[in-house]
Amino acid sequence: MAKTKNKLLRTVFRFWGYLVVAGVVYAWTARDVSLPIIIAGSCASLLYMLFAAPTWCLAPTRAHERCRNNAHGLLLGCWIRSHKWQNVTMLASSSRWAELMRRCWSGFGNAAASVSALAASLSAIVATVTLATG
Repeated sequence: MAKTKNKLLRTVFRFWGYLVVAGVVYAWTARDVSLPIIIAGSCASLLYMLFAAPTWCLAPTRAHERCRNNAHGLLLGCWIRSHKWQNVTMLASSSRWAELMRRCWSGFGNAAASVSALAASLSAIVATVTLATG
């Protein structure tokens, strides 16, 4: 019994950002949650998607294939040193943005993190504008 509970806690800890996204969606529909809480939840889930969500690395290898190691977030790579910051450095060069977008949308985990990151950033922007104008 304890082993099952421990596994459940590890899974919840590993995917906590998706739970925060669900909480932000609930906060928008409930209408009784203050906007700063929505902004904080949106920013936390966006940071999770960019730097902590379980995704694939997909960096090019020496054999001209894609790395299939587990990565941390959309912008960080796997445990291989040359892969760690490869996606972040791709942001600096506008000629490599198309390749970065292909990486972000390939595979179910990467696509789920991309959709959640877009939703979180849109939620944070809308909540900030609403707080500033309202």
